[in-house]
Amino acid sequence: MPQYPELPQFEVQAGDFDRLLNGPLSYRALYRRALMCPCWDEGRGSPDYHCPVCSGVGYTWAEPPIVTFTETHYRGSTTNPERFDKGGVVGLVSVTDRHGRVIPGVTLNANRDGVQFGAVAPAMGAPYTVVFMAPEQGRLHAQGIRTDRQWLDRGEVATGDLECSIPRHLEDLTTPNPAWLAAEHDRFAFPDLKRRYQQRVRRGSSEQLTYTRVSEVLSVHSLDGAVIRTYQPPPIVAGRVAWTPGTPAPPAQSWYVIQYIAAPEYFVFREIPQQRHIDGHDLPRRVGLRLFESYPHRGESGG
Repeated sequence: MPQYPELPQFEVQAGDFDRLLNGPLSYRALYRRALMCPCWDEGRGSPDYHCPVCSGVGYTWAEPPIVTFTETHYRGSTTNPERFDKGGVVGLVSVTDRHGRVIPGVTLNANRDGVQFGAVAPAMGAPYTVVFMAPEQGRLHAQGIRTDRQWLDRGEVATGDLECSIPRHLEDLTTPNPAWLAAEHDRFAFPDLKRRYQQRVRRGSSEQLTYTRVSEVLSVHSLDGAVIRTYQPPPIVAGRVAWTPGTPAPPAQSWYVIQYIAAPEYFVFREIPQQRHIDGHDLPRRVGLRLFESYPHRGESGG
């Protein structure tokens, strides 16, 4: 019997935290776990700048696994747009009508955020089910978002920080959330956000972009003597500039600037320890994130 039976007693409903942090007011995020690179430069006491794996950053990051999702949409709905709730769709598995029959000739639309029907389509207002493949993704609650200016040895930089609370389970409230154990150096990409970013890269050497989930390349320019020369935006393949052979491009080994719009990524730079295991429950954890462009040892052209 409690020592003070006249006082109210409370119970923790852990599932309510998961439901809240997976709700519509939270952010969708892709979690990338960090793996320390074995390279080392004994002379400098730091990762090897010439490492063919990490390029001196000291870590590599795993991409989220590709998993299967199922969503139901309504043809022509104005209140519930026919867009996927998940981003980064890599392929369709099946599209079926309300009776479970496969609808032929369905493809991803140009934006890869919905489907495009061929000769056969559901009637207006009718439901259809889409099974598709996309990176595993969860949700988290972001707070304290801020951007500060700092002066470092390479000049003035903007440092964007935020704190986030991570639920124990994914949106189905059953699957354990791999990001719940996020630690220092791990990364989070926010596919629903857009960041305009300029980056200096070197032609034919290191053309890996800092933010790899690019939605649009705005401009490319380099110096030709005392003149700025512009180029048509090149394709981006797996987060790297991929110039098309035969098209105008900056000279080999010359520096140029590419301006693009991409989903921002943050890295864990500060864990905020909290004892959140009340009554034996694994409750949400909180970590501090910073924009990846401020990651230590990341060079001008490093990603």
